[in-house]
Order: sequence, then structure tokens, then C-alpha cells
Amino acid sequence: MPSPRRSTIFAVLVLVAGLAFAGCGRAQPGTAAYVGDVRITEKRIDGMVEEVRRSAPDRNPAGIRGLVVSTLVLSELAEKAAKANSIDVPAPAYDEVARSTGLPADSDLARAIAELDAAGGALIQKSSPVQPTERDLRDIYEGLITSQSIPDTTTFEDAKQQLSANSSLPGVLGARALLLEQAKKIGLEVNPRYRPLTASIGSVGVPMVLAEGIGVSDQL
Repeated sequence: MPSPRRSTIFAVLVLVAGLAFAGCGRAQPGTAAYVGDVRITEKRIDGMVEEVRRSAPDRNPAGIRGLVVSTLVLSELAEKAAKANSIDVPAPAYDEVARSTGLPADSDLARAIAELDAAGGALIQKSSPVQPTERDLRDIYEGLITSQSIPDTTTFEDAKQQLSANSSLPGVLGARALLLEQAKKIGLEVNPRYRPLTASIGSVGVPMVLAEGIGVSDQL
């Protein structure tokens, strides 16, 4: 995926399986994920990865596929969470995303990024703020290190100080609660090769970690 549009600290979402998803009989060859009744296929992922390679041939291909899957899954989940909570989502900024990523405005990936920005940003703005716990801050820090969003030399104490001072964090954690609730309600299944999910969301410069309560299937 083209370089993130955020500066310094990205808004990172990490979904970690906290519950084993019961056998559902939906496993199909060539499936990357299910978000409720929406099936995301490996074939679709292939096309989106190729979009990135054409638009940014010099970009390191490592990790692109996982980021594409994360963007699609989280976009679907955020849109469903917004609808379930009667939250209005603004029109996605397709042209702006195209300019900032270098992707064509009509590409599948550019549209998914713009839709995630719109729905995720709406959730952050309208959710009830949640104050971060020490565990939240630790999970966020580890997610940022894992996704290489901050240098691996950054200490937890340094990151904690910056995160605690970020006034946007409670809103992000509030959106996390809505996403967790929606994932439990509709069922979220992600092929093990694509876990944990990580992606950017909205324009908020803080990370978000969904660290428990997600059901995922090992059948995909």
C-alpha cells in the first residue's frame, strides 16, 4: 500500500483473536475473510495488490497483502458499526485519497481506504470517549512497534507520555468499543495468515487496538 498519509504516529487498528470462532461451515477455498455475510476473496486481494504494484513499483511488497486485507475488513466493519449505531457517515473523499496515495481514484483500494477513513472517522467523532488504561497504552505501544509505525528503539515510557497527552485517544478508544460490539454481533472471520489486522483510520494521529473479544475462524 502506498505510504500512509498520516505523520509521526499512525492511527493503527489491531484485532487480536480473544475468542475462538465456533465452526460455522462457511469456509470456502480462496477466502481471506468474512465480515458478517460479506465474503472477501483472495482474488479480490490479488487485484488490489496489483494496483499498488503498478502505482508504486519501488515500494517494498512485504506486508502489502496483509494491509490490503486489513483495510477491506475494517472498512466493512466500520460501515456496519456506523449503520447499527445510526451514525451518519460523510461522503468518502475518493479524490483526496487518490492524490495522497498515488492510486487511481476509481481503484478498488483507493475506494476502500476512503470509505474506511469516512466511516472510521465518524465512529471516532460520535462514540462515547473511553479513558485509556495502562493495558490499552501497552497494547497500543506494542501495536505501533509491530507495525513499524514508530522506531523500535522507542521506549514504552516515551510512547506512553505522548499517547496520554493526545486528546484524541479517548475518542479512538470509544470507536474501538463500537467496532468490538459490532464484530461480536455479526461475526468476524479472518484467515490466520492475515492476523493481526492493522490499518490506518480517519485523520486521528493516535493508534487504536482491538485486543479482545473478536471471534475468528481457523477454517478459512
